[in-house]
Amino acid sequence: MIGVLLRAKELGRIEAVTPLLESMQSQGYWLSDEIIEHARELADEAGDAGPDND
Repeated sequence: MIGVLLRAKELGRIEAVTPLLESMQSQGYWLSDEIIEHARELADEAGDAGPDND
C-alpha cells in the first residue's frame, strides 16, 4: 500500500503521502510510526510538519 502511495505522488496523482498514511493509521490500519517516518523520508516529506509534529 505504501508503495502505491509513493508511486502516486511520483506521478503527481496525490500531493502528499503523510496525511493519507496518518489517516489510515488513525482508522485502524496497522502502520507503525517508524514505517510512516520511513515513507515520509522516501517521499521527501520528512521535514514537513504534520499535525503531530510541532
